[in-house]
Amino acid sequence: MPGEFFFMALGGLGVSLAGFVGIITALDRSHDARSIISMWRLRNIVWAGFTLTIVGFGIVAVYAVTGDELDTAVRIAALFAILANGIRSLIEFRPGPAWPSRKGWAVAILLEGIVLAGLVATALTTQVGLLQLMLIFQLGFPLSIFFFTIRDAAGGGSDETP
Repeated sequence: MPGEFFFMALGGLGVSLAGFVGIITALDRSHDARSIISMWRLRNIVWAGFTLTIVGFGIVAVYAVTGDELDTAVRIAALFAILANGIRSLIEFRPGPAWPSRKGWAVAILLEGIVLAGLVATALTTQVGLLQLMLIFQLGFPLSIFFFTIRDAAGGGSDETP
């Protein structure tokens, strides 16, 4: 399968991302470790990590099961990512206490919309490279959450972004 190593590596990286949540939780002894923003961050890192894992490992398995039908495997992987991201967006991107800044919320919605549009284009065109690019963009989501978590733990945080 073209890009098999990439997808397998991404799947492993997704599991690692989800595992880092345990480390963050174990090490965070601050008084606001269970704040709405902290819980939002933990849920979304796990969700994004497992989504990347399922897509990364799943596309290789679907490719083998479908008898080397690459278009089918890419389409199924893209549709799963659309479904997983769509559900997460509906649940987690509603305005509320986890979003103290309307600007941060609007930027997150815009970026999520771009990724979803790219995944729709991937499902329609079944291009492996486009799927890989969209998964890299998706990787930016949990990485940005880690960045904001570290920034806040170091005392440089503002309530701009969850």
